[in-house]
Amino acid sequence: MGRLTYVVSDLHLGAPESKAAAPLAAFLAHITSGPPCSLVINGDGFDLLALRVMPGDVGILTGLHDDDHTWGLGGRERAAITKLIVLCEREVVAVEALRAFVRAGHDIHVVAGNHDPELAFPAVADALRDALAEGAKDRVVVHPWFVWAAGHAWIEHGHQYDPYCSFDDALRPASDHTEPDINVGTAVMRYLVTGLQSGQHGQWDRGFFGHLAWALTGGNLHRAFEAYCTMIRRLLGMWALAVDPRAVLRNRADRKEALRRVSAQSGIPLGTLARVHALRRPPLVRRLGPLMRAIMLDRLVVVIAAPVLTLFGAAAGGLPGVGLAALVALILAVVVFRAAPEPTDPRPTMRAAGARVSRILGVRHVLHGHTHAPEVVGPVYNSGTWIDGEGTLIRLDGDTAALLRWRNGALAPHTPDMPSM
Repeated sequence: MGRLTYVVSDLHLGAPESKAAAPLAAFLAHITSGPPCSLVINGDGFDLLALRVMPGDVGILTGLHDDDHTWGLGGRERAAITKLIVLCEREVVAVEALRAFVRAGHDIHVVAGNHDPELAFPAVADALRDALAEGAKDRVVVHPWFVWAAGHAWIEHGHQYDPYCSFDDALRPASDHTEPDINVGTAVMRYLVTGLQSGQHGQWDRGFFGHLAWALTGGNLHRAFEAYCTMIRRLLGMWALAVDPRAVLRNRADRKEALRRVSAQSGIPLGTLARVHALRRPPLVRRLGPLMRAIMLDRLVVVIAAPVLTLFGAAAGGLPGVGLAALVALILAVVVFRAAPEPTDPRPTMRAAGARVSRILGVRHVLHGHTHAPEVVGPVYNSGTWIDGEGTLIRLDGDTAALLRWRNGALAPHTPDMPSM
């Protein structure tokens, strides 16, 4: 990676709502003709999660997960490569600009995020290099977890500090070596957003009754119910796998081996790398109670259980039985509805983790994406997003870093509100 490096994140190329292609192409044209530099796409650059491709549309009917035939291609290697090819065909403006950047002698580093974790598969990474490099594959490097500029900067997407979107292993998001693990964010996006084409992306804070009203007024209650049940089935299946002692031991051994390999490649001592990895927030699928609250299953159970308890009380004890059952249902409802779910805003956790990474590694700058909120808090920078058509980015030049905005064909300093740690 060169002295001059530009870091962007959350382009979400391939997502229906992304407007990143045109401004990204203009920005790349601006820096392509300049001095040698590197571009880091720090996660969620290629949105394989939001891109909906049905197997029949691309002639793939075998080697898929059963859900792929109903909800679109998922995260298995063959499906991911196919989606990546489709994405490059649809996002030709951005892809051609990236190719021109490489042809001019610059290099690109792509970090996997929670919307493109399939890039951790070597075959998928090779497919991306083939799409962008055109014979200069050494100039396109794919990183499953981080980019390390020794002594200067640590660059990772940041989803590992968000329990809704994290994976148990940053280097190996597919614990079964077949398909990236299902976490809450993936499940909501795959089944309720992409699967239903509902436009629900990012609407974590509607509350139970808000989501219930959306389902009832969405025009296809049966399809919404099917999507919700499928999401619950996949998440509970992931929970069962996460607490299986044999799987836990196997994954722990695989993680140690992966950390050893990356330590040797990066030059970061194994113990130091393990300390950084340990800062991750475990995915919610490892804890049944928080998982049920996150997907509102606990509230749904109360809504269903209340009339059932009332009917049982009436059958067992008449009017006194009804009263007792109603009281039990009320207490259950109060307990469940007062229980707070895991906070959905990962920014405080990411800032705190980034500051610790800075101290552990002794680097001046820690760069994240993920939140779509550009900011600078101490040594922790967030590059924001390009999804709305105007992009923010971070420029690294030796020991200095600057948060910039690309607008109207020019780079200018971007000064967001400065939150406290």
